[in-house]
Amino acid sequence: MVTLFLVAFFLHTARVSVSLGGPDLLASMLGPNGSTPTGATSVVAATTPSRYGQPAMLTARDVMGTYAAGTRRPPSARVDGCWLEVAPVAADSVRMQLLCRHPGPGHHLGVMDARRRFDRGTVVYETDQFVGHCRIVATFTRGRAVVTHEGSGAGRDQACGFGAYVDAGGTYERLNARRPPFDLAPIEHAAPRE
Repeated sequence: MVTLFLVAFFLHTARVSVSLGGPDLLASMLGPNGSTPTGATSVVAATTPSRYGQPAMLTARDVMGTYAAGTRRPPSARVDGCWLEVAPVAADSVRMQLLCRHPGPGHHLGVMDARRRFDRGTVVYETDQFVGHCRIVATFTRGRAVVTHEGSGAGRDQACGFGAYVDAGGTYERLNARRPPFDLAPIEHAAPRE
């Protein structure tokens, strides 16, 4: 019971010392190598709040750019992989376009183009338009996006309207931070009138 109280007091005192910018108190409580018998220094480092409070949340502008999974090359008809283009359309929403090209021999495609809410670094796309329920979630950090692809019904590829065996899930690395051209999804043009 006494040991628990002392560890709690040490953690509280260390947090106060670090947050106030006074390392002297913390240094006096630590051993010669900066360690304690309980190993509490690693806990202090993990629980110490930053100088300005919580880490800054990403905005839609922060995640703008082109991302790729399975390749570091830009999108082209000769490259297999997945690409994600994202840019803000308002303070709380983004346009997100996705293209996944499954390698041969079938060369199946998965394409998605949507405007969705951007909430705390996450964009959620859901639809029941195809066979079953489709859910694609993109979670952004600086320089990367982690995409989960879920579907019910015949299969997750068909639930999202994708070709056979196309999976959009994975970790996407940012290729650039420029406003994307949003040319991943093929655009159908009406035949010109004569």
